[in-house]
Amino acid sequence: MKSRWMVFVIGAMTAAWLWAAGVVAGQEQPVAFANPQAAGQAATEWLVATHQNDDGGFTSFSTGADLAPSDVGGTVDAALALIAAGHSLDTVFTGQERSVLNYLQDHVSDAAAYANQDGATAGKLVMALVAGGQNPRDFGRQDFVLTLTGHLSPTGQLGVNTAFNQSLAILGLTAAAEPIPPSAVDWLVGLQADNGSWDDGFGTADNPDATAMAIMALVSSGRAANDPVLQQATSFLAA
Repeated sequence: MKSRWMVFVIGAMTAAWLWAAGVVAGQEQPVAFANPQAAGQAATEWLVATHQNDDGGFTSFSTGADLAPSDVGGTVDAALALIAAGHSLDTVFTGQERSVLNYLQDHVSDAAAYANQDGATAGKLVMALVAGGQNPRDFGRQDFVLTLTGHLSPTGQLGVNTAFNQSLAILGLTAAAEPIPPSAVDWLVGLQADNGSWDDGFGTADNPDATAMAIMALVSSGRAANDPVLQQATSFLAA
């Protein structure tokens, strides 16, 4: 399950830059944001104003605030983006009455059902909770790290079938400071193509997205930058 809100935020940052550069406004002299933080703040303001629901949550495939019920998947994706932009889970943004944390606290049973789907969903939830300063081992009396580790199968798969989702699960384990099972790493490495890339699991070979995710997961598992697997992967991206 890819992070749709990360794509939304990157798109918003691009749109904000274009607006500031005068491409949209028709100005002749481009004026970019002074720094990435300023662009990230503009993207955050757009994300919240346009898509955060009144209950503090987000919808996975939102077409606008309060046009569809919030769900845990959309809220976790948005939470990762907002935290990356320097905000906290309990931030109540201007014009809002509730925070992302309020939504998650009110929907712990839904969060448990989400984490039970597979290692990718559990991994993303754990990452968001850890990054947001919450205890993933005791959030609303739920142990989401235990849920995540419970997805491990004898093959090394964490309840998933794609490199992207396996990477999310491994990153979740890393966020929780859990040991990374060697079998989980071996299964991910086994999906690497001869040219150093990974596919996205949906029939798209040579996929930079899945390859970047795999690199992050392998580094988080302890692989050194000069590891042949990682060198081959970065060579693919460079090419």
